[in-house]
Amino acid sequence: MGPTGVPPKAFFHAADKHGVLLWQDFLNDFWGTFRNTPGYQPEEDLYETISTQIVKRFRNHPSLIIWCGGNEGVNPREEMLVNTVLAENDNRSGRFYLKASDGNGLHGGGPYHSIRPEEFFSHPKLHGFSSEIGASGVPVFESIERFMPGAGQNPELDRFPVDENWGYHDAANFPGEDTRKFTALDDIIRRDYGGPESNDRQGALNYLAKAQLQNYAAYRSAASAIGIQMWANSTGMLFWKSNSSWPSVVWQLYDWYQQAHAGYYGVKKAFAPFSMQFNLVDRRVSIVNAQYRSLEGVELSAVLLDQSLQVLWEDVRTINMAENTAVEMDGVVPELDGLVFLKLKARSVEGEVLFEDFYWLHAENDFSGLNNLETPELEVLLSQGNAKDNWVVTVENLGETPAILTRLKLVHPLSRHEILPALWSDNFISFLPGDKRELRVSLPRGEPQGGLEIVAEFFN
Repeated sequence: MGPTGVPPKAFFHAADKHGVLLWQDFLNDFWGTFRNTPGYQPEEDLYETISTQIVKRFRNHPSLIIWCGGNEGVNPREEMLVNTVLAENDNRSGRFYLKASDGNGLHGGGPYHSIRPEEFFSHPKLHGFSSEIGASGVPVFESIERFMPGAGQNPELDRFPVDENWGYHDAANFPGEDTRKFTALDDIIRRDYGGPESNDRQGALNYLAKAQLQNYAAYRSAASAIGIQMWANSTGMLFWKSNSSWPSVVWQLYDWYQQAHAGYYGVKKAFAPFSMQFNLVDRRVSIVNAQYRSLEGVELSAVLLDQSLQVLWEDVRTINMAENTAVEMDGVVPELDGLVFLKLKARSVEGEVLFEDFYWLHAENDFSGLNNLETPELEVLLSQGNAKDNWVVTVENLGETPAILTRLKLVHPLSRHEILPALWSDNFISFLPGDKRELRVSLPRGEPQGGLEIVAEFFN
């Protein structure tokens, strides 16, 4: 993670506590003051004073591993920073000085575009260390309704429910083929999943639910495209960005209200300590062990199902995995007609589930069949955890149809609003019939007065 401004000390203390590695940019707006208005800079002595204070403020934090000269450009005062500021104030730490956030062996600049999930696996920039990748990041309906109370109330819109208020909240649109604009993402949602089923509030909710399907698939693919290349052709990545500085409809893993959308959990899957990941281009399954320990006797299963959940193809095998290793399974997942589901699962030699994930696939990206699935039957139980601020949620699919992208939330019994922030071990999960999961959730602010209830919502 790389702060471009000067964050509060609490940010660095939290990074120290949770083992998050940081780099800190020096103040340098490459696109503003260096490229566009090169004379618009602070006086040299003032800049040296500011930079020195930044170093003194953060130099004792173990989470800080890199000083970066500037965001997306070499700092015009690099000689001062390296030979004076750092030489005099942090000359024993051994920290690396990165000339620019997208240089010195790193590369930034996206893709930020709204592209289909499979396109991440063949994108020319996704290798090495990708220091900045962006994706859609549309919030859930409740967040949209909080900062745009009129969402879904104008049925005459050409792209219902998207209107000028969305544009004000960063759903930018402009002429040309640049797919960073919001209409490019909107096109994918409508073409792949179908538009809103009605032009009212319920239709807006349906549209945002489909946006979560795109979020999950896109963010998971962006992370997987790097993950499957680890230790051979890639070394890591950073997302642009973790959260927005105001209520926004794009480019975030969790929103202004600290509400994580489905893409956040797609990233968690792809960056799990042990994972199975599906390459949507070459249709191979990779196994990634990102731990400092080897694993023996791991049972892997990949099962392809049709919409009626009949098994079309299956591959089960046992492997040994060395530490810090990514390997491909032999063979490919067959590409079949129509909407199909792929379930990946890994178990330890003791039978513990190490990983599981679920894909909806279609050769032509026509996922409209998801709209026709029957309503699932879930049993959801809530119990107190081992501390007063955490709970255990047990979910079991008792029915005969899958529950696609099930979102779990703790709500206040009177307001019905979700209690935030909520830290889930996993969420936005797809459950096949018979699947059972035990999840954990903590509320940093504790249980609210009046209690709480568990609610499960699924796409179908």
